[in-house]
Amino acid sequence: MIASVLRGGLRLVSIATAAMAIWLVWVVLFVLPGRDPEHILLWALVAAGSAVLVAGSLLATRRAGTAFLAALTFLSVGAVAFGLLVIWSFMTAAIGDDSEGYLLLIGVIPTAHGILGLTWVGATTVASRRAAPPLGPTRR
Repeated sequence: MIASVLRGGLRLVSIATAAMAIWLVWVVLFVLPGRDPEHILLWALVAAGSAVLVAGSLLATRRAGTAFLAALTFLSVGAVAFGLLVIWSFMTAAIGDDSEGYLLLIGVIPTAHGILGLTWVGATTVASRRAAPPLGPTRR
């Protein structure tokens, strides 16, 4: 039951992250060249990282192998760190009244995705350890 809810939540936030990545690709291709070309590489990397996070999440929820869970852990920690950094930047810019609202979404989406990813990894790891036979000799 909990695994189904977590899997559904992770897949739902993956849709939001994928939508954000697609939007960022559009911004990189059509908006930034004329308005802010020095940030093209930054936002292209964010879009690529978001796409990798989506792929990692979908693979980890389909195949719970150790390599997929390790990759999702790494990607999720990075997503949470990046998201919190963007949220912090947004909040400090909001104090100076120079905030851009889209930054809040670009912070919240990866943060939520990372938290759900880490929760999935934790729940999957605990479930697999409970299902595994005990180590060492068994007594009857």
